[in-house]
Amino acid sequence: MSGALGLIDPLLRLALLGGLGVLAFLAVRRYPNAGFSLWVAIVCLVPYWFGIRLGIDWSISALFTVLLVTALLPLRRPRLSLADAVVGVIVACYFAASLLGEASLTSGVVLLGHWGLGYLLGRVVASRIAVPRIYLVMALAFTGVSLLALLEFATATNPFVGFSAPGALYDTWGTLQERGGVLRVEGAFGHSIALGTSLALAVPLVLAAPLRPWIRAVMLVLVLTATVLTLSRTAMACAAIALVLTLVFARDVVSRRFAAIVAVAGAVVAAALAPFVDRVFELAGSEAEGSADYRSDLIALVSEMQVLGQSPAFHRSPDGTAWFGEFTSIDSALILLGLRYGLLPLGLATALIVAGIVLVASGRATPATIAVVAQVPAFATTALITQYAILTWFMVGLAVATQLAARPHARAPNTHAPLHLPSPSESVPPRSHRPIPAVDAKKGTSR
Repeated sequence: MSGALGLIDPLLRLALLGGLGVLAFLAVRRYPNAGFSLWVAIVCLVPYWFGIRLGIDWSISALFTVLLVTALLPLRRPRLSLADAVVGVIVACYFAASLLGEASLTSGVVLLGHWGLGYLLGRVVASRIAVPRIYLVMALAFTGVSLLALLEFATATNPFVGFSAPGALYDTWGTLQERGGVLRVEGAFGHSIALGTSLALAVPLVLAAPLRPWIRAVMLVLVLTATVLTLSRTAMACAAIALVLTLVFARDVVSRRFAAIVAVAGAVVAAALAPFVDRVFELAGSEAEGSADYRSDLIALVSEMQVLGQSPAFHRSPDGTAWFGEFTSIDSALILLGLRYGLLPLGLATALIVAGIVLVASGRATPATIAVVAQVPAFATTALITQYAILTWFMVGLAVATQLAARPHARAPNTHAPLHLPSPSESVPPRSHRPIPAVDAKKGTSR
């Protein structure tokens, strides 16, 4: 009897969770715009260390992504591209390596539970929600994140780390960093690099948002300023590249006059913050130099990769710490991808990046594609950590979806016409659009 009673609470919790899941599914299916907005809010405001254990530990953002993808999946046959095939082959490589005993469960959770989910959401969301609205939601959300970052810097207080959760995730991501004696802002992202690179992802979307030019310019200044306050060289480089690529190659998004205004605004931000940044890095001297030297040392691990599956350089110490060779933290998404999944998946992922670069250089890239291409410095020098991982792969999926819609044979309405925001009762049909022109690591990273 006591054993049966002991099952009541878990069963009730499971039934309650299932009931809430069904209600949430129906609500998101009925109101996709609200569902997507809620997902963006969760990514931006819910720390990574909060989660629910359902067989494995799920972050709140990943769990809600499952719900959103399921609810938004189109009922008809979707349009597929070569990029979808490439991502599918990467996933197939993992399963093949698993059958050969050359892959770990942790790698599968990362690939399928974060990267794959983010990619699927990016692919399906544009089938239910107008792309300009997606850009608008992302732009507004990361402008809000920027304002919170400015407040965090001004008060030297991060309110999110005060919401602790027991476990290793909070121990890793729930601490604050300094550089040169200055607090590095990180918001709810658990790391200054994760915040900074996520803000950099938003730069092309801010410029493409269906808002008045002066509003976009103000939002951009806030995003760029917040990025600088993360004191991450990688994030600052990605934001600068995203800005330049959008101004130069996305002429359907940025007029000549607006490009000049934005260029001046970017120069003002750079000039105003340059003395502060120089002073911080001068004080941080040896720490910043050591960070750069460490990343160059990681290149030696390339020779330890095998064609398929996890590198033989992987091992665990008696205390359970994971190592690749002499390193416990691999601050390079590309190198870590090769170490975990093999040279073949690394080559396929690199091919996707090269394809994106070609689209940008030819002037055919959408803002989402430009955002991904501008992240190349981050892919080389930092891992896909916390919410930045799922956000990056969401942007990859959105890039593929918008490029498909931008093909010459597709009907292309004027995406800069006043945006019609449908009421919740309206169904948003799939639309074609002209161009509106990848891992966990320890918190020790300091790029």
